Amino acid sequence: MARVPLNTRVDAHVRDAFAQMAADQNKSVGELLREVVIDYVGNAGADPVRDDLTEVRREVRALRASLLTAVAGLLHNLSDASAEEAERWVRTNLLE
Repeated sequence: MARVPLNTRVDAHVRDAFAQMAADQNKSVGELLREVVIDYVGNAGADPVRDDLTEVRREVRALRASLLTAVAGLLHNLSDASAEEAERWVRTNLLE
């Protein structure tokens, strides 16, 4: 099936938050947006197992973002690492 563009406009703060979510997952904004749309709409109702898997994927994405925030915060607060260094360490050692 051919891919076609899907465009919309959102407030700047929504775009910025979504861009940060994509960066937290080492993905481009377009890549994450495609995943979210396909997970939410593309597979809805097609297969109960697939729907369950979609929900698991959403939860894993949320957990990865929470893990990044929590561990990077701990590293930053309990060591001499800057916030950027702590975040980079988490991305390199825990999320890849």
